[in-house]
Amino acid sequence: MADRFYQSGLASGANDGTSWADAWQTLQAVLDNHVAGDHIFLDTVTNGAEVLSATADDDTVNGTASGNTQFFAVNGDQSATPEDDVDGTMAVFDANSAATFCVQSNGFDYRHWKNCEFKNATSHGFDIVATAINCCWEGCSFNNNNGHGMDMSVNADGNVFVQCRFDNNGGSGHQGIDDGHLILCQFINNSAHGCIQLAAAGHSTAVLCLAHNNTTDGFVIDEEDFVILCTSDGNGRSGIGNFGTVNNAASFLNRLTNNTGYGIGGFGSSRMCIGMNAFRNNTGGESTGSASLIDIGQNVTLTADGYEDIGSDNFSLNDSSEARRDSFNIGFSQ
Repeated sequence: MADRFYQSGLASGANDGTSWADAWQTLQAVLDNHVAGDHIFLDTVTNGAEVLSATADDDTVNGTASGNTQFFAVNGDQSATPEDDVDGTMAVFDANSAATFCVQSNGFDYRHWKNCEFKNATSHGFDIVATAINCCWEGCSFNNNNGHGMDMSVNADGNVFVQCRFDNNGGSGHQGIDDGHLILCQFINNSAHGCIQLAAAGHSTAVLCLAHNNTTDGFVIDEEDFVILCTSDGNGRSGIGNFGTVNNAASFLNRLTNNTGYGIGGFGSSRMCIGMNAFRNNTGGESTGSASLIDIGQNVTLTADGYEDIGSDNFSLNDSSEARRDSFNIGFSQ
């Protein structure tokens, strides 16, 4: 069984992480002192959010395939069985417009962050500065940062984001993912793109994600990337756009509505396969019409959005939705 360690700003004991009484008091102490494979429980409920005066540097301990390090938020009960206290309560790390990043990782591997919020950094919420592989962020939030919510503008392979939120950032919600996956994630009100995938031949996927009201494109993809079963609505440019040469990419079963540009746009001579998408009210039209877009058909043009409540960011399909009634149901609850 992996060793358990604890973090709590309220602890006043030995500060060695071995119990709630002796917990590491700061995220930096956690990152400096853990061992690969440790399970670390983060409590920012009992004593409030951890306000960071400087970036927490993840540059000391690497993970291994057999030693995946877990950083899990707990609900503040500080029980003897902390696994039972992982209930969706967030551990909040607030840069308070003072720290450059909440966390900066020097390419360390095999980490699993769960239910953590990274906010109010003067640059990016979470910054990856060297290759990081096989990490997972689950139920995390990257919000209100001056730069990107998450910056992975380096080769970062095999990483997964599940049910994460990237909202109200001064750059893109999420920038850069190579050979990675975004599942049930949300990108709302970011001042650049919702989600931009930068790496050529990256084989990245976005599935069941929502991009809404971002200043430029909802999703931006590169070579061999896929956007499937996603909703992109009300963005300042296209619902799905491109970065560089987008060969062998695909866009299927998406809802692309109310975007100022195209539903799917900006592909020039790049090859992209599209089909079975639902479009409505995109200013530029459904797509650029480029000969390089390989359209397998079965797209539909909706006469109404069919969303439950856009104002509350509820993009579930209502009972009268044409997409719900169609032979392919491309609705999802976010």
